[in-house]
Amino acid sequence: MAGSEVAVAAFAAFGVTSQAVLVCFFVARRWWLPAAERFGWLAPAFAGLGLPLGLWHLVGGESRRLWVGPLLMAAWALFEAYVDLWRPRQWRWPIVWSVAVRYFL
Repeated sequence: MAGSEVAVAAFAAFGVTSQAVLVCFFVARRWWLPAAERFGWLAPAFAGLGLPLGLWHLVGGESRRLWVGPLLMAAWALFEAYVDLWRPRQWRWPIVWSVAVRYFL
């Protein structure tokens, strides 16, 4: 495999796996809250892996399409960890729009 092919394969594996982890996290938040509260830290922890992956693509001179997504995912992971783990607060119900808008963007 050439360097670019490895980068694309790493990007694809990260993308598919991170979406699967996020789906499990959001489903658990809806229907199995004790599991979401216990294992919820896994979603931002895995998404945080986007930082080294995005930096690897950026430094390696890969296309912008390969490094923007992982870096945005890492930024979301940092915000998610801050809102739900480090400084937990009830913002989902009733909706606190100042948090919700940033969370969903």
